[in-house]
Amino acid sequence: MPFVNPDAMVQVHRDLHGWVWDWLGKLDDKEFSISMMIMYQSWLARNDANGELRIATPSVIMHRSLALLEEWRDAQQTRVQPETRAVERWQPLAEGWTKANTDGSFLELEGVGGSGVIPRDHYGRFVKGSCHFFTSTPDPEGIELLACKEALILAKEKDIHRLCLKSDWLGDVPKLRSSDIDRSLHDPLVEEIKTLLHGFVDHSISHVHRTESFAMSFAEKSSPPASAIIANTSRGYHILKIDGYSLTKDTPKGEALYSCQFTMCGYRWRIRYYPNGDRSDCAGYISLYLVLDETVAKEVKTQSKICFVDSTEEHPSLTSSNVESFNGQHRSWGRSKFIKRVDFEKSKHLVDDSFTVRCDLAVINQIRAEEMPAPKFVSVPPSDLNQHLGDLLATGKGADVVFEIAGVTFAAHRWLLASRSKVFRAELFGSMKESGTADVIRVDDMEPQVFRALLCFAYTDSLPVDETKEEDAMCQHLLVAADRYDLKRLKLVCEEKLCKYIDVSTVGTILALADQHRCDGLKNACFHFLSSPTNMTAALATDGFQHLSRSCPSVMIQLIAMSSLSHSA
Repeated sequence: MPFVNPDAMVQVHRDLHGWVWDWLGKLDDKEFSISMMIMYQSWLARNDANGELRIATPSVIMHRSLALLEEWRDAQQTRVQPETRAVERWQPLAEGWTKANTDGSFLELEGVGGSGVIPRDHYGRFVKGSCHFFTSTPDPEGIELLACKEALILAKEKDIHRLCLKSDWLGDVPKLRSSDIDRSLHDPLVEEIKTLLHGFVDHSISHVHRTESFAMSFAEKSSPPASAIIANTSRGYHILKIDGYSLTKDTPKGEALYSCQFTMCGYRWRIRYYPNGDRSDCAGYISLYLVLDETVAKEVKTQSKICFVDSTEEHPSLTSSNVESFNGQHRSWGRSKFIKRVDFEKSKHLVDDSFTVRCDLAVINQIRAEEMPAPKFVSVPPSDLNQHLGDLLATGKGADVVFEIAGVTFAAHRWLLASRSKVFRAELFGSMKESGTADVIRVDDMEPQVFRALLCFAYTDSLPVDETKEEDAMCQHLLVAADRYDLKRLKLVCEEKLCKYIDVSTVGTILALADQHRCDGLKNACFHFLSSPTNMTAALATDGFQHLSRSCPSVMIQLIAMSSLSHSA
């Protein structure tokens, strides 16, 4: 391998990124491994420099790399070499599928982070890599979500239609699988990722546990502290648009315009806007303040930041902000000289006589001291059984039965379905099975996408991401299927989801469904909704209620009794 002199490499600045990738692409596997080790040591030296330690010289980096190569060679010689080349454990995917492993890192004190994506096709071949550095990031979860988003964008660029997305952040998987709207700080990012997912012919999302690579054992590790002081915080932000800036310029100096009241982090706030400054020495400036708009029994400790929307990243870091206390005497915080008006009127922030600011807030709820757990020498990963069973369903490997629904076939495994459902057990192995039954079982009165979701739940104990916007209709059909095959947990999951869709137009249909399939919780939710006379009157005029009166007369008797009791009360 033609080694490049590290001292000469220090002088290479232009087009370094493209040159390195072009050079790496020409190396064989052994040369590539050696190069990665040298780059790893350079990365460690860079980290030392960022931590205000003296950066190692190129000769020291090379010395460390050679030592690492010795360790690597010894490790290679002491283990049994497989007959076939396997750089890592690779489970083949179904043809046409691509697996994208995502990962992120986050330095909380610095407020910076990075993300990486490695896609591989069903043979295990690398498709393309991607990495990004973020100078202002929300938190570790935000970084992991950004990595997932980058994986989807990369897959689109490479014209990939079936994607298996792997993330080692446990919180991402249920959020991205869920069809519910995310209400956390990362709401826009989660919804953007879900939108990108809908553009694939098929996809799966799962958690993968990553253990530390052997190279990381060469990095210096500090002992964990015996105790820690922890600050619990609530975070949020508010967007304020000032439309008609020119009309506000005539506001006298020291007089403010107020935003509407809004709730954030459990408290009520307003933003106070001074078009001509809040006092004499701020004339010619715009002043902006965050105001606590309620009386509090004890002081509220916060960190906050106000900035133009178009000049900040999606989730600004508050790590550099001072802690401010709001109480009876001190009820506002802000910047008296937010921006000079002359500069502002020439800036890009003023568009069509309007501008928008964003106020980010973190409220410190509690500061507590607690003991840190003892150092762990063995890390037990969370169960990934559902991931493996999901892959088994996706690939169809070892399948011994086929279900046909409206011309669409699904390959499955008798033993798994029998273990999950008494109905499947009887149908596939028990008294319901006819002698000489064919391996193709036709299922009537069910849509293919409903049976697909039922199979997914039977294998993974979770639902696939709903690819349609009609989740309420899907949940109704899936509840019927769950009751038919005696999948009790799936039935409860559908009940819970349907509770959110109860309104005047749907309550009649949902109540009939709940009564016919013995869903007591869902039935009580409908009764609760109809306990309002206004809701009852409006619902009585709907087609769904007409269907209810014909199909479930006993429910109508209950409703009449409930209505009589409410009137007598």
